[in-house]
Amino acid sequence: VLRTRQLPPLDVTLSINDVRRGYKVWKESTSTSPNGIHLGHQKTLLAAPPSDDPDLDDIGTSYFRAVAKQLTVAAVTGQPLSRWTDIATTVIPKSEGDDRIEKQRMLQIPASDANLCFGLLWGRRLLYHATDHKALNHEQWGTQPGKSAQEVILLKHFTYNMAHLTQTGLGSFDNDAKSCYDRIVITLANLRAHQLGLPLSACSLLEKFLSKAKYRLRTGLGLSSAFYSTSDGSYLHGPGQRSREGPCLWLLVSTLAMDSMAYGARPIQFEDPVSSCHGSRFMDGYVDDTTVWTNSFRRSLSTGDDVPLIVSQLQRAAQWWEELLLVTGGAL
Repeated sequence: VLRTRQLPPLDVTLSINDVRRGYKVWKESTSTSPNGIHLGHQKTLLAAPPSDDPDLDDIGTSYFRAVAKQLTVAAVTGQPLSRWTDIATTVIPKSEGDDRIEKQRMLQIPASDANLCFGLLWGRRLLYHATDHKALNHEQWGTQPGKSAQEVILLKHFTYNMAHLTQTGLGSFDNDAKSCYDRIVITLANLRAHQLGLPLSACSLLEKFLSKAKYRLRTGLGLSSAFYSTSDGSYLHGPGQRSREGPCLWLLVSTLAMDSMAYGARPIQFEDPVSSCHGSRFMDGYVDDTTVWTNSFRRSLSTGDDVPLIVSQLQRAAQWWEELLLVTGGAL
């Protein structure tokens, strides 16, 4: 699948206007930067008054111009800044009062300019570049521009109604991928990103950033001196939650897996009475929540539902989806 289509390369240079817009739309209440720099600092610089000397930049322009040049150098050379190494890890319970280890949510908080860089390149340019070229599987409804959760719910409702109106059977399997952002295999995500037009230098930047990252625990007393990181024999996968590139990375690998469903599963199909209009799909997904579909439409219309056949097809499709998830680093 990765060899079927190569999109034209993207430009990874970032301008001062890109950086300004990025900080402008960022919610000031968002926690950023382990070194204590708050987004309020950048918000204040956005409102800095212009310089009285037309030949000199004001303090805000000077700052954002310097940030744009730093991020461009990092993206073009593939080398992350040394101060991006430390990442603050905040642990919060998924459910209030539940202190079990497996019920804790880990939020990774990198430097704001690092997060902005990956958000602009992956979450903005690469995402819209792939969308404009219609290179992403249409069965994934999460993260893609112009799609929403309400639409996929409505589609699921219409699918059950269609089976009811045609009096034909179908099989569906609802599932939720486990910790999808924390389990993304970055090598696979970078191969997919490069296929969709991201230069190798930008792919290398993300890989080196994550492999060199030192995750420190944030407490009320500050950052812990101890840390965990990727080491020989213990590779940490995924960008983690709160990363601005995380949603796009999951979109890339999940649509890649969805593109491969045709190799091991049979889709759900419907058609009009004169067989002039056909519709089929393998699944509906919203981020890590998916519904796998299958049926035997023509057989059900002619001879009635073959329940064992539908069950067998659904079992094979569900097993194939689990195997595809394992390749991406995920699990049910």
